[in-house]
Amino acid sequence: MMAGIVNATRAELLAVRNEIVLRRDELEREELSRIFWIKKRKARS
Repeated sequence: MMAGIVNATRAELLAVRNEIVLRRDELEREELSRIFWIKKRKARS
């Protein structure tokens, strides 16, 4: 019984960690595109 609980918890932790990594990748991508657009705008003016 104990092993089942441990495995479930481990799976939940992995899922949470994957969620965090995905969210972080999204934020980094948004940040990069924001920087890119700012540079592009400055280059134009």
